[in-house]
Amino acid sequence: PPPPPPLLSTVPASRRDDDLPRSVSRTEDDPITAAIKGLRRQMDRICKGDENVAVLSKLCPVEPVLQSGPQCGLVALAMASQLLQPSPVGVARAFETAKALGFTNKGETFSVENMRLLAENVMCCQSELLHGPTDHRQRLIEHLLRGKPILVP
Repeated sequence: PPPPPPLLSTVPASRRDDDLPRSVSRTEDDPITAAIKGLRRQMDRICKGDENVAVLSKLCPVEPVLQSGPQCGLVALAMASQLLQPSPVGVARAFETAKALGFTNKGETFSVENMRLLAENVMCCQSELLHGPTDHRQRLIEHLLRGKPILVP
């Protein structure tokens, strides 16, 4: 089994504003200032004034992949592969494999089960189809904290 997620320190919601950088002088139209303001608005919406809310964030850098045609599922799969293996799967390979398996004609993917099978085929990984995210909340959180991707249709 994979190792447990790293221990995380939690900061009360009331202290989150203090943790944002303030040492650099910024103008109101600066993109970083705008991003920080947007982040504060999102945090306020998430926490809704509840001081007992814990918010976790994990950044897993992924290179963007441009979509050409009806291939959003294949592009998401290619981007997810960057988190799972040293040599990511390209959209072209995912498309050719999906076509050979009879899952697509032009890149569109309508079946979640076919996408799961495609992921296992091109990435040599195990995947699981979950119904109802609220029923699997803890498993999804642990999976994400380990840096693993989740594809949501």
